[in-house]
Amino acid sequence: MSKKIEVEIVGVAGDETLYIQFFKDGTPIPSELYRLQYPGNSYVEKMSERMIEQKGDETKIKLSLRTREFFSKCAFPLSEGNTELERDLIEQFGANARKKIDVDKIHPALFPIWQRVIARFLDGDLFADVFELTTRSDAGGASGGGEPQG
Repeated sequence: MSKKIEVEIVGVAGDETLYIQFFKDGTPIPSELYRLQYPGNSYVEKMSERMIEQKGDETKIKLSLRTREFFSKCAFPLSEGNTELERDLIEQFGANARKKIDVDKIHPALFPIWQRVIARFLDGDLFADVFELTTRSDAGGASGGGEPQG
């Protein structure tokens, strides 16, 4: 029987921060609780431009650049709670034992799931899952221009 591994959004803070937890057959996987901090639309655009390499008639897409940048600028293990929400999530799911994410140490069963998370996070699709139609303080939506926390 196949074991199903999934990732779920377990918390939201403002317009640019999501908290995710990995689950196996509905049970939280220990040390797999993360804060995802959106780096800003301009940063995502520039990263997307750097990912595409054009040489003559040949076009290359460097996914490894997206992966490295995501893990250094956007994804942070939730090892300690700095806010009430983070403390509640740690109490519910347990703290992540890691302080940083090493791409080479991600379990092979989780890596393809991370790849889907990265794509959905950077294109805004994960945010659409939790988007609420509320009054915004600025006419243009979320600024997304701040530096990532972490």
